[in-house]
Amino acid sequence: VCGVFPPETARRNEKLRLEAFPVLGYVTVTSNSRVEPIYFSSLGATITFDFRLSHDILQFDVLRIRRAEGYSMIDQTLTEIRNVRFDLIDHGLDRQRVWSTTFADPEDYFATFAEPVAMDTTMMFSIQADLPTEAFPAPYWVLETYRILPLRDVDGEVLNDTHPAYPWVGRSKEILGTNDGAFPDFLLVGPIPFTVSPQLQTPGALTEITFVFNVEQEVAAAVAIEVTLDITGPVGFQFLDRCFRSPINPAFAKCTGYRNTASLATLRPRLKGSGIVVILGAYNPRITPSPNRWTAAVFTDDPNQYVRWSEQLSYMIVGMPVVYKGNNQLGESASGFFTFSPVRPSPSPLIHLIVTPPPNSGFRLFCTGISPLGFLRMPQCQSGGVNEDLTLTFDNATLAAGRAYTFGINVYNPGGRPLPAYNFWGLSIRDDNLNTFDSNLDIPGLELRSVPIRVYGLGWTSAAPKVMAKLMMQLRVLHPIPPGTLTAFAIRAPDGIMFSEAPGSLRVIPFPLPLQSGAESTIAGDVMYLNLDVLSEIRAGLYNILFEVINPTVYPHDNTWSFIARKNVDIELSHVLTGYVQGQVSPYDLSLTGTSTAGDARRSAVGAGGLRCTALAVLL
Repeated sequence: VCGVFPPETARRNEKLRLEAFPVLGYVTVTSNSRVEPIYFSSLGATITFDFRLSHDILQFDVLRIRRAEGYSMIDQTLTEIRNVRFDLIDHGLDRQRVWSTTFADPEDYFATFAEPVAMDTTMMFSIQADLPTEAFPAPYWVLETYRILPLRDVDGEVLNDTHPAYPWVGRSKEILGTNDGAFPDFLLVGPIPFTVSPQLQTPGALTEITFVFNVEQEVAAAVAIEVTLDITGPVGFQFLDRCFRSPINPAFAKCTGYRNTASLATLRPRLKGSGIVVILGAYNPRITPSPNRWTAAVFTDDPNQYVRWSEQLSYMIVGMPVVYKGNNQLGESASGFFTFSPVRPSPSPLIHLIVTPPPNSGFRLFCTGISPLGFLRMPQCQSGGVNEDLTLTFDNATLAAGRAYTFGINVYNPGGRPLPAYNFWGLSIRDDNLNTFDSNLDIPGLELRSVPIRVYGLGWTSAAPKVMAKLMMQLRVLHPIPPGTLTAFAIRAPDGIMFSEAPGSLRVIPFPLPLQSGAESTIAGDVMYLNLDVLSEIRAGLYNILFEVINPTVYPHDNTWSFIARKNVDIELSHVLTGYVQGQVSPYDLSLTGTSTAGDARRSAVGAGGLRCTALAVLL
C-alpha cells in the first residue's frame, strides 16, 4: 500500500547493523614546520615537523615519513623536540623496503613511538636531509601512523603479541592516520650572498651603506619588465626616499626607500654578476637593533614570491661615550653638564652640538647659564620650547678623537617623573654642513626626586694654582627633614683638587648640621662625605659649608663641583656647579666668614660695602 512502510515479511536482501569500513584519523602538519637553511642543494639541512593527530597513539605504534620529490633523507638523524618520545634504536631509513622502492635512497623514514600520545597533542621533531637541486612540479610530504598487529593463527587466536623490531617480519600493519599528502613542499630558493659595509656606525647619523651582491646564476623575468631586489634592514634604520648614493650602479634604474626597506629595480628584466655593488643612503637607528640582521630578496614575475633570498648579520651602532649629570629635583631649573669623548675627529673647526631631551617628558632647555668649560669661548645658542632640542654652535672648536670635553646648559626639569623607557638624552655633533659625524642618543637620564634642599653656589678665597684655598658651598633647607631621611652629604671636587684633612678645616655656619659625633666627615679621594646623625632632624635654614682644598696645577676640562644628598646608597639629591678657574673672582667674600654667622656677615657687608651684590642677593 502506498505510503505504508513494508512489513518484515516483505523485506528482502537487507541487513541491519552492517559493519562499516574504518575511518582513518587525520595527521595535521602545521605551518610551524620549516626547513633550515632554505636554499636549493643544501646538504644536511634540518627539517622540522610540527603536527598533531586526531587519534590516540599507543606505545610501539609507528610513524612513517615519506619525503617530497628531490629530497634525500639522512639515516639516524631523528631528534625529538616537543611532546613526543621515540625509541632510541628503532628508527631510520626504510632500507628493508617495507614501503620504499629503493635501498640506496629510500623514500621513507620510520620511527617507533616509545610512549603513548593523546589525541590533539601538538608534537615536534626534526630529521636531516639533503635538499633538492631544483624545484619540482608538485612535491608533497606524507605522514602516516601505523599499528603493528599481533601474530594470529587462521582462527584469529593471538599467538604472539610482543612487539617485534623493524621490519616487523610476519606481522600485519594497520594504518591509523594520514595527512593524505596535504602538506606541500617547503619553500626553497636560491641564495643571494651579500655583504654590508657602513660609512658611519654613529647613532642617528645619515650614512652610506655599501652592499655587495653575488648572483652567479642569472635571474630573469619571463613577463615582467624588471627584476626587483628588496633590501630589508633591522627595525630602526630609515632609508632615504631616493636611496641611491653616488656612484650609481648602471644595472639598476631606481631605488625607492621606505622606512627600513629599499626596493631596487633593474634596468633590464635580468640580473647576474659577481660583486654587484650598490651604495644606499640611510639613517642609522638610535641603538643597535635586536634582532640585528639584513635580508635580501629577488623577485621576478610574481611580486609576492621571491626566487632568491639571503640573510646577513648587520653592524653594531657605536655611540661616543657620554655622561650626563646635573640637578635631579622635580620642577627645578639648574645647570646640566655633558661630558663626551668623540669617536672620530671633527671634519671642520665649526661644529654644532645638538642636545635632545628625553622625548615627551616635559624637559625644557635654555640658553641662559651656558658653561663652555673646556671650550673656553661662549658658543652661539638656539633653544626651543618644551621637549625641543637645543643647539650650540662653536666656530673654532676642532675636536680630537678620544679626548674628553665637557659643557653645561640650563635645564628645567619637569614636574613629573619621566617614564623609565624614555628617560634618555641625546647628543649629536654635526659639521658645518649639518651632517652628523658623531652622536649618542641613548644617554641615561637622572631619576628625578623631591628633597627640600636647594644649592645656591660656590665661593673661594683664591683660584691660583697649587695654593691652599678656603671654599664655601651654600645651601638652604626649605623645611625640616625628619631623622633618617638622609644619611650623608657628599661634595665631589674636580679632578686634581685635594681636600684638606687638617683639624678644624671643615665648619658649617651659621647653624651646625647634625653630624655624627667623632666621625663628622670622611675624605675618599676627590669626595668629602659629611656623615649625618640619622637620629637627629635637619632644621630648616641657610647652611654655609666651609672647607679647605689645594688647587690643582691645571684645571680639568670637567671643572665641575657636585653636591649629593644620600640615603645609604641611593642618591636623593644631586646638584652640579661650574668650578672656578685661575683669575676668576669669587661671587662670595669669604673673608667675612672667619668667626661670624651669616647674619653678622650680612650686616658687616652692608656697613662696609665689601660684599658684592650677587652674593648679597643670594645670602638675603
